[in-house]
Amino acid sequence: MQKKKIRLLTAALLFAAIMAMTGCSSARSQEEDEDRTEGICAMAQGSYGKAQDLFEQALEKNSNPKNSSGLDSYYYKAIAQFNSGDEDGAIATYSELIKADAKNVDAYFLRANVYLSKQNADAAEADFNQVSQLKPNDLMRQLFIYESYRKYGQEDKGKVYLQYVIDHEGEDYLSGAKAKDYFGQTDAAASDYQAAVRAGKNEAYRPLIALLDRQQRKDEADAALAEYKHKKLSGEDYHNIVSIQLDRAAYEDARADVDKALESKSLNAGEKRKLLSDQVACLERLCQYDEAQAKAEAYLKLYPKDGEMIRELKLIEYARNPIGE
Repeated sequence: MQKKKIRLLTAALLFAAIMAMTGCSSARSQEEDEDRTEGICAMAQGSYGKAQDLFEQALEKNSNPKNSSGLDSYYYKAIAQFNSGDEDGAIATYSELIKADAKNVDAYFLRANVYLSKQNADAAEADFNQVSQLKPNDLMRQLFIYESYRKYGQEDKGKVYLQYVIDHEGEDYLSGAKAKDYFGQTDAAASDYQAAVRAGKNEAYRPLIALLDRQQRKDEADAALAEYKHKKLSGEDYHNIVSIQLDRAAYEDARADVDKALESKSLNAGEKRKLLSDQVACLERLCQYDEAQAKAEAYLKLYPKDGEMIRELKLIEYARNPIGE
């Protein structure tokens, strides 16, 4: 199913998705958590103005950016501001976080993305330089900076960060492979992905297989996937394998893999959550919308704050009952 396009900061959403929500015992902190949860739901439904109001209510109860709960609310507020078109407001919110902690790398990175959206290249570059100075050895962050420039049509400006990754790759084969892949150095990238796999980085299988598929080296891609599936697999590995199958439009295989993974008794809470989400994605791709809706609703009973699944459920409901039918 084609997902509807909405104006979002990809990096900001990724950040929001992985932030831990703080569970507190006091009535005031419970109210704060309720405001933030309602705000997340409002964002998932595209009601960014309402979401912003709810995050501001949460901040009235806890505006301390140096604890995880207050920090969450600032980030969510900035995301809501950006997506409602209030770019200056988002910049101001990220600036508050930077004022509270001059080493807040995430705030610099996200503010730089807003500056790029406003076509303020100098301000974006200054913030990205701060990211690089604060985390010079974090090569994945350098790749994220390149991807931000690429997203906003300034790929050439971002290539300096790719070159930095290649120059400082060392034994970080995965980051080096991604940089070389972006540069079109596909043979060198494949070699680095394979080196990352040999070094125990199973997450390198997905971009390796994608690269081989792009080059129409299907037999090699199939062999790499078979090799991966014959390893001792964790829940995270199963999630990666399902993602590979979905990338390749092998939806029946993806469903079989996720169902097999969910039978495992050794999954931790995070792994099970990812796989339950994967299960919904598989059913959706197979156009089995009734079952997808039931699984999505069951998932949200377990994880009611998951904005991505709230939005996904709306799309599934639309697919079951399109307007005009």
